[in-house]
Amino acid sequence: VYYASLKRWTSEQVELKLPMWLSVAGLVAAVVLLMSIAGAFVLKHQVRARTMELRQANEKLEHHIIELRETENALRQSEEKYRSIFENSVMGIFRTTPDGRYLSVNPAGARMWGYASPEAMVQSITDMGRQIYVDPRDRERFKDVMEKNGYVEGFEAEFFTKDGSKIWASMNARAVRDDSGTMLYYEATSENITKRKIAERELSEYRLHLEDLVRERTQELE
Repeated sequence: VYYASLKRWTSEQVELKLPMWLSVAGLVAAVVLLMSIAGAFVLKHQVRARTMELRQANEKLEHHIIELRETENALRQSEEKYRSIFENSVMGIFRTTPDGRYLSVNPAGARMWGYASPEAMVQSITDMGRQIYVDPRDRERFKDVMEKNGYVEGFEAEFFTKDGSKIWASMNARAVRDDSGTMLYYEATSENITKRKIAERELSEYRLHLEDLVRERTQELE
């Protein structure tokens, strides 16, 4: 009997039925598991992509920092070079405003006009046309040329020094404007040409003297 029952049990197809809630729970669990696996895969991919982006951004930032440092070094060297030229030039170097004030003067320029220091000259001169130009119309002529051309070369004029004596100077200058075209200041270099002017005047007087002598001699021969 036992053997016959076991044979019937194993030979017959036994249908196992699970409760509905258990089937649904299993399905939900499977879906959740699949979503978790997919989410983990997507997250891993996003993290990897973001890490790559951050690495590239960091490399670009490091490269940009290097460029900035190189630019700063080049700018500092350029400023040091300009400062050396400004301080040690034998010619006067100026920045002046259109209304006649000095913004900066190098030591040679201060000495040319008889001032003890650039700071003293900047503080003392507030109206160049009235204070240092022997003929104020030369200042207006200078400004007119600068406004028209934006630069001037070999501009010659006579100036007063601090003690009231006179000198001749030749200037080269350029106008500096802002983005809207408004005149900000003039950058100029000046050279003391007093000795040359004196020599030219003496030569002119000597020529006139020779012409007078020739005229007198011609009249005597007649």
